[in-house]
Amino acid sequence: MNIDEMKSKLKDCSKELSRIRDLMDVDNLSLRVDALERITEEDDFWDDTDSASSTLEEINDTKMKIENYMKLKSSLDDMDVKVQINEKSESFENDFENFIKDFNLKILDLNLKI
Repeated sequence: MNIDEMKSKLKDCSKELSRIRDLMDVDNLSLRVDALERITEEDDFWDDTDSASSTLEEINDTKMKIENYMKLKSSLDDMDVKVQINEKSESFENDFENFIKDFNLKILDLNLKI
């Protein structure tokens, strides 16, 4: 696989990740976590333990979604840098192909969690 093909695949990955970001509405998820965390600081938060538990669960689930997206974004950015500096070797090609497979699996996972 040549560098142009790698760049093309990374561009496709980037488009897919942008689509996921829009579907997840990552910015609003972050705002939601902030709002929920403010609720946990209220004096009467634990008065209703079921509601408190539900709130904490939502915070954790939402943070995990955001974190999974951010890790995937970071790994894509890292691979893009490696391709840009032209790390051309047989082992790099294997690493790249493994990255693409792993990326696609993680995208599928994120799609299922939206």
